[in-house]
Amino acid sequence: MIDFWELSGRLLLMEPLTRTKDLYTERLPIQSDGSILYGHSTKAALPFSAPNFYDALRDYFAQRYKGADKLLSPVISMFALGETGVMFFNDKFRNLFEDLSRYLRTAPTMQGRVDTGSDSMFYIALAVITMDKKTRGLVASQGDFLGVEPSALADKVALQKLANEKGFQDQADLTCFTGGWTEGSVDTLRDQNYGANPFRHFRFVTGLT
Repeated sequence: MIDFWELSGRLLLMEPLTRTKDLYTERLPIQSDGSILYGHSTKAALPFSAPNFYDALRDYFAQRYKGADKLLSPVISMFALGETGVMFFNDKFRNLFEDLSRYLRTAPTMQGRVDTGSDSMFYIALAVITMDKKTRGLVASQGDFLGVEPSALADKVALQKLANEKGFQDQADLTCFTGGWTEGSVDTLRDQNYGANPFRHFRFVTGLT
């Protein structure tokens, strides 16, 4: 789970054109209706084979985040990769994610930060205060990161200031677990089946592309 939080935090601070090219075009191609699942909402499988999705996404993150910028968890789980994909399946959630990303990249408290250059815990904490309103409130009021605080004082101060920003709170509320996330990760897949079973996360049929 921790690898998903880190990837989410890094993706929020990734340069939008890079995200569009590397993810929405090459690895999670957006279809004509703005969704990645166009034509597949009632089918038993997604428009990707397991290797075409998981392997390509894992290789991309492993190559992008290495050396001084390596991930806290060097082995990226299939859960993290699957949730990263589901996060962008719904065009409404994806648009909210893009709006939040634009906000963060221009917020004075973020001081021009991008998806590399900070320690892993900074990106993890950023994603947590975005998605979890309760933790965000504790960070804002008490500076309590519940054990996931960054090591650098400047990073902790920046995130506490961010958590107190009304603009960030409003944008994060639209995107968080009680906001757009529900539709992004559940509603899009509600009617999709795998055999007789409801399809809620990634499942693949061998050989399908």
